[in-house]
Amino acid sequence: MTSARDRHTVGPDELLQQMRAEDGLYVLGCFERRVTLASQQVRALNLVYALHERRIVPTNGAILVVGGGVAGMTAAAGAARLGYKVTLVEQRDELLPLLRGNAKRWLHPRVYDWPEPDAEHPEADVPVLPWRAAPAGEVVEQLERQWKALPELPRIEVLLSARVVDLGQGAPRRVSLNAPGLKRREVAAVILAVGFGLERRVEGVDFVSYWDDDNLDQSPRRSPARYFISGTGDGGLIDAVRARLRGFRHDRLLADFVGAEELGSVRQALLDIEHEAVAREIRSAGSARDHLYDAYEGLGEKYADVLDASVDAAIRERLRNDVTVVLGGLESVPFSLGASILSRFLVSRLLFAFGLAYHPGGFSRISRAPDGYEVQFQLGGPERFDRVICRHGPQAAIEREFPPIWEKCVQPMRAFASLDQTRWPIYKRAYERAP
Repeated sequence: MTSARDRHTVGPDELLQQMRAEDGLYVLGCFERRVTLASQQVRALNLVYALHERRIVPTNGAILVVGGGVAGMTAAAGAARLGYKVTLVEQRDELLPLLRGNAKRWLHPRVYDWPEPDAEHPEADVPVLPWRAAPAGEVVEQLERQWKALPELPRIEVLLSARVVDLGQGAPRRVSLNAPGLKRREVAAVILAVGFGLERRVEGVDFVSYWDDDNLDQSPRRSPARYFISGTGDGGLIDAVRARLRGFRHDRLLADFVGAEELGSVRQALLDIEHEAVAREIRSAGSARDHLYDAYEGLGEKYADVLDASVDAAIRERLRNDVTVVLGGLESVPFSLGASILSRFLVSRLLFAFGLAYHPGGFSRISRAPDGYEVQFQLGGPERFDRVICRHGPQAAIEREFPPIWEKCVQPMRAFASLDQTRWPIYKRAYERAP
């Protein structure tokens, strides 16, 4: 089976080109289209390794990392292991703030890499801050234990409730921050690991973050119920699956739906479809969507018997009679390279084999109605729903916190991100501790 890793290779110089905003300033994983905790960790270690390998940061030099999520913590830990002094800055009063306490969202290092080989492997294969698949809140606990056990921790200065107010210029550069009170640090490199920011809110809709525990996969309090889920990224697609199927468990996603051995030919076909879609997007933006729709529809026809006996059989057994779902998105089809193959594939089966409704073009208005919501789509009259969930993605943290860097980087870095070249390890054995 030919994997994405086999098709995409990158070295330190190319990686630095893709992540460099300006001399001494690098943006880590804020524009990528494939984002998981494990892939962000690999990107962090790749970047620190490239800075080290190309001697951009001198021996015993200093690095400042902005952002106390998984990517920022991994970058800080990796840099400390390579001998650098590190300052880690987080504007909230604790590290890993978004994931804490969540018991509903299951985090797996490779699940969204399916159908790549070894997607089922539950261990994050990283040399720094490793963890094992578990609910988000439990993963936080694992990462904190690993963090506190780092032999290199004394080389890391952690500043909480801190905000950068001046990034300085050049390399080395002097950075100013309120932490609280003005502090200044001279560093050889700054890594912006601020993530994707906070989710956008939609007027008229009760806000429930992707990282908030919810009851979407439980029986509705009033039956039958009708749900509208807006958004075709991984968040929206997986919530459509959760809402439509009874007894959905994120931790059993692979085993319950795509674990059958006879799906080998389907898995390879999905990888080939992806390869062609990426090539089309690089040649002509937007053409990937139509290709994905046509290819998934054709896949269902070509492998009808195999799918009926495996994926479709599992879905059929779990279809809920007490909930119907309408999926909505801005584009004509609900498939894009911004979501994982697994999410797209499962939704394609609901769409082609089980009649999942899809509304393109977005909506013009959502308003409260008795015991629910009224949604006005671009075409047709208003429709009533018992529940509305909007997964429209976040407002980019860089856009909000560092507007000049956003304006400079948004176009070139998004173009680089479409190449999907940064989530495979290039650091070899650089982070192994000496015996």
